[in-house]
Amino acid sequence: MVVASYMGRLSELMKIAKSESFRFTTPAGLNLMQVAASKRQIGVGRWLLKRGLKMDPLSAWDLGLGDRLPDVCAIDRGAIDRKISGMTPLHQAVLRRDTNVDNDLSLIKALLKAGADTTITDDEFNATPLAWAKVFGDAEAEELLSGAGAINDA
Repeated sequence: MVVASYMGRLSELMKIAKSESFRFTTPAGLNLMQVAASKRQIGVGRWLLKRGLKMDPLSAWDLGLGDRLPDVCAIDRGAIDRKISGMTPLHQAVLRRDTNVDNDLSLIKALLKAGADTTITDDEFNATPLAWAKVFGDAEAEELLSGAGAINDA
């Protein structure tokens, strides 16, 4: 099921998936939605969503549903700040800018607008997203995270 989700093989996933299998998580703690989103498998993600699988903020973003971040956060109030692999979605957004996955500030702005907590530290370095932006030399993200930059519509 993980391979089918990752590769976007929706027809294969439809054949093998059973209702209880949607609770499956990888050894890294990712659910099928997160696996599909990591490869931006939009069809698989939407199919899983229709079957009731929860969507986290980064999965929503990766599946082209960034406009649904407020809905995702309303359904699961802790989602906006829930750590995955020791990082909050805001840490991930800063890291994505540094690694050229998401080059603009849209994801950071969307997370801030949805109420992301800028004071939470990651589990490895005990640093906030602002501290990460400083280490990465990302002046734009640093300005936005410090509160100096206005949060416009993402």
